Amino acid sequence: MILLAVLAAAGPFLTAATRAGERPPIPRTPNVVIFLADDLGYGSVGYQGGKPRTPTLDTLAREAVRFTDFYSGAPNCSPSRSSLLTGRSATRVGMYNWRPGQNPMVLRTDEVTLAELLRDAGYRTGVFGKWHLGEVLPANGATPIDHGFEYSFVTDLNAVPSHRNPVNFIRNGVAVGETDGYSCQLLVTEAIGQLATYRPDQPFFHYIAFHEPHTPIASPPELVAGYPGTTDAEAIYFANVENVDRAVGRYLAALRDRGLFADTLVLFTSDNGPVRPGSSGGLRAQKESLYDGGIKVPAVLSWPAGVPQPRVVTEPVGIVDVLPSVCAATGVAAPTNRVLDGANVLPLLTGAAFARNTPLFWHYFNGNPGAVMRSGDWNLVAGTTGFRKVEHRFAPPMMEIVRNREFDTVELYNVRDDPAQRTDLADQQPQRVAELRKQLLDLLTAARAEGFDWRDGNEARGRRVP
Repeated sequence: MILLAVLAAAGPFLTAATRAGERPPIPRTPNVVIFLADDLGYGSVGYQGGKPRTPTLDTLAREAVRFTDFYSGAPNCSPSRSSLLTGRSATRVGMYNWRPGQNPMVLRTDEVTLAELLRDAGYRTGVFGKWHLGEVLPANGATPIDHGFEYSFVTDLNAVPSHRNPVNFIRNGVAVGETDGYSCQLLVTEAIGQLATYRPDQPFFHYIAFHEPHTPIASPPELVAGYPGTTDAEAIYFANVENVDRAVGRYLAALRDRGLFADTLVLFTSDNGPVRPGSSGGLRAQKESLYDGGIKVPAVLSWPAGVPQPRVVTEPVGIVDVLPSVCAATGVAAPTNRVLDGANVLPLLTGAAFARNTPLFWHYFNGNPGAVMRSGDWNLVAGTTGFRKVEHRFAPPMMEIVRNREFDTVELYNVRDDPAQRTDLADQQPQRVAELRKQLLDLLTAARAEGFDWRDGNEARGRRVP
């Protein structure tokens, strides 16, 4: 049944010769690999004018699929990761902000993740790197294994004490102790090691969540030395991104060596915008903001067997689209017993007709602006007069704002013409503002109503809905 669904999903990828009558090759169920950088800005990669050397990503951008308008799930870590794995708005999931350690807010087990769906369809599943959706030791009930990953080599939050020789990795629920090397390379080594344990005919899903370039940063001295004429901090940052690029290159080389590259769908992107000033590629603001600098991120995709020709996708696409799109590519049924905010964007990879039913939207309780919607070329930005950030480490103040915050200011930007969001067109487009504002508020109302109230944290783990 999976193969039949894959054949159906692969219909748009047939060549002109095939349409003229030749029998198409039978596509193999693709492997799926997602690389997620941490705090990597839109302008931090070489192919978009960044100073770090990123030849692996530059090659994918040139020879595979490059997304010009790809959006993270949130302006910071945990909410974005929850959207990636569920295909749902972080507010709908109930992951409202980045998660401090030992916080009751977790990705609840009544959510259905991409890893669960692929595992149940026969995929081997592994997660490597920064989890940040719950504790990583067994008794918690929100660990990677509870969310569909049969193998895990992870940390709860950031690499400690830095990317060099981290001491806080947990492998399948057991503490590893101090490791020797740099975090991104350690993850790739672990993931490549797992490839050798799979049968040749068994598909796999690897989620490789780098710690880089999130602070505290550490980079190989030989790479740092390759950026003369910069400050020490700049050279360390640029080398940090370059090290990630090298790690991705090592993993892709391992796929090629095993004859798996063509049949593997590989996505590289970031969880949110940068902390480092100047890394957002000219976009407005950075991490923790819902202006584009905080949520618009680099993204490239490779799948030679499914998308054999290079393509630049200019339509807005988001992390929230990953689950429905991967489901379509693999022939695995997406969940139908819950709202999915993402869309299957596979038609965009071949230039076929595509229409998004639900615009991309974001809600961040602890920022101003606090809600944004991208509709076509337009960004509607909603804020609150006099809003001030609050301490979010426990539920009551966070939940009051999540539930009750009102939005009384709006801005409107044509981000196709004005990607830096310098010219607010709200006063010139009152009818468009009214229509988009109503649509955004309707989406927020529905998402807020479904999101979990962490003041009832004794039910945090939840139960999976049949």
